Amino acid sequence: MVKTYNASKAEGHNFKAQPDLAEAAAKTTENPLAKIDAALAQVDALRSDLGAVQNRFNSAITNLGNTVNNLSSARSRIEDSDYATEVSNMSRAQILQQAGTSVLAQANQVPQKRPLFTALIRRLIHRHVVHNQGSESCLF
Repeated sequence: MVKTYNASKAEGHNFKAQPDLAEAAAKTTENPLAKIDAALAQVDALRSDLGAVQNRFNSAITNLGNTVNNLSSARSRIEDSDYATEVSNMSRAQILQQAGTSVLAQANQVPQKRPLFTALIRRLIHRHVVHNQGSESCLF
């Protein structure tokens, strides 16, 4: 490092040393292209990291969307099958009720020669219809 001396401010034999400003400026601007290249490399690395994170987020969003669609489809199928089952159960209960009513009507038309038998049939049919409405049991 080269130092220059300012003789104009010298007093006697006492000299003050001052570094050369040109040399200091040259040090701060040493290889500016290398510094720019390093900064660009750092920006590129950050951009690639950000792009990777963005791709992972996009993938997660797509997967969550597919999951929502699949769950909605499954729920719809379950609800539809429950609805179909309930309609089937209701139809079955109505048929059983109509059959019971028909048997009661026929029992009422039987002559009263066998009153105990008729009363027993009425009681059984009535008990079955009242206690088993909409259930899985069958009268016959």
